[in-house]
Amino acid sequence: MKTIVPSTLFFFLIVSVYSQTEVARQIIEPRSFTLNSSLGSATGGNAKTVIEVDLPDYTIRWFYTFTAHRTEAQRNKAKANINLFAQLTRILDVTGTTAAATKVLITPSGSDYCDLYFFDTEEDADIFDAPLTLKSFTYESKYSQENLMQGTIMVSEKERCVGTQYLGFANGSLNSSVNVTVEVVAIVLNEWTKEDRQQMYDGIYSLLTENGLSEDFSDKSIRSFATCLLSEFCNTYSPLERDKMADFELQNTITKIGHECIGELEEKKSTQSKESETYREQINPSRKALVGTWKDDNSVFKLKEDGIFYIRWDNQKQALGNWSFVNGRLYIKMGEGQNYIPHKITSFSIDEMKYHALGDEKIYTAKRIK
Repeated sequence: MKTIVPSTLFFFLIVSVYSQTEVARQIIEPRSFTLNSSLGSATGGNAKTVIEVDLPDYTIRWFYTFTAHRTEAQRNKAKANINLFAQLTRILDVTGTTAAATKVLITPSGSDYCDLYFFDTEEDADIFDAPLTLKSFTYESKYSQENLMQGTIMVSEKERCVGTQYLGFANGSLNSSVNVTVEVVAIVLNEWTKEDRQQMYDGIYSLLTENGLSEDFSDKSIRSFATCLLSEFCNTYSPLERDKMADFELQNTITKIGHECIGELEEKKSTQSKESETYREQINPSRKALVGTWKDDNSVFKLKEDGIFYIRWDNQKQALGNWSFVNGRLYIKMGEGQNYIPHKITSFSIDEMKYHALGDEKIYTAKRIK
């Protein structure tokens, strides 16, 4: 028995070829507010405020833009002109990604100054927003701005793209109030697109037929099997969840889905004679007939009743795994984290069987020891 053979279950790694489609979601529509002067806030009103940014699942980066103005008329004009969401949507339509969007985004000009602070904890945001406190707060300088009229900032660190983040605005002027307009847009990883699904389906179908399944199964059932694999995977896992999987996790997942979908495969109907049908029964033994100890060209292996598989090669290497027999295929897994490898039995008798791994033309002959 061969130590390593190509496994048709690896074909599903085609999911790693998908295009990570991004989509823009407007988290905070253009919003305006007035910050009193420092002296004015002592007699009423606020010189500071905090905006909570609740990010959706699968956010990969997010943007906020702001402008500051002295008068309400200027503020209202800025609110009408600020269009971060529209700009990001256009960028996605053209390039498919916003990774370098800050190089081309346009921010409406401001005419007054304000300070902006980025907090990733509610505690720091509350300390900042408190009217009077002796406590100090911590903010992320990378995403904060002081004494600016306008600005657009992209946040892309993974730990800052989940949950709730906080933007604090402050008016540093002693005598003048300032009017601020802000907009926030998140970029999230989209669900599988129609093009993604079609590309994966075509790849799965091609690999199935290239690995010999068309010899024994109808084209309709192969297509049903491919559809089942694709639907189960895409309906259960998003592109981002797939991208977070280690290779062994992905392989185990696909193996499990493959065994759930294997019932979709039906053997081709045949017009063979009775003699041919008898031979067919000999080629496709029952699971019970396979149980036992066998010796082939380079190993001794056991197929135990409880599904345990044990093999010892002539070079004294050993492996312990599992086996199953489904729709005339002998599936062998050599250890945890490995895929089930399908084998086709080309002939079988009570004392001898010949077989080969799908995708490998090398035929092994195994004789029963007990």
